Amino acid sequence: MSATAGMVRVEAPRIVRFCVVGVANTAIALGAFALLVALGLPAPVASGVAFAVGAVNSFQLNRRWTFAGLGIARHALLRFAATQGAGALASAGGVFVLEHAGWPEMAAECVILPCVTAALYSVSRLLVFRSASI
Repeated sequence: MSATAGMVRVEAPRIVRFCVVGVANTAIALGAFALLVALGLPAPVASGVAFAVGAVNSFQLNRRWTFAGLGIARHALLRFAATQGAGALASAGGVFVLEHAGWPEMAAECVILPCVTAALYSVSRLLVFRSASI
């Protein structure tokens, strides 16, 4: 088996688990976003807060399930918080841009959230949930 095939064989199940966790996080974030907007928060603020709410769930599920076989790297929680903070800013910024371009709030959130989530897999895998020896 080639090195690439071996890597795909190992990473593919992690990617699937990351996506399942992402679906749960998306549902949590969209629910929080809808609630916060309904309570009167501006959509960009609601997006950032909702993203953070989903991030709490994300750390727990990804640490215990998606990347469980890797162990926990030093300062993983701090790295995760920084990564998710960047994701929250990207989410809020994306919603801000799309909302000011005339997009409805929820449509903007639905476009931005998966883009940010996809970008976070690589960062999570390479910096947060990497082998404890790295």
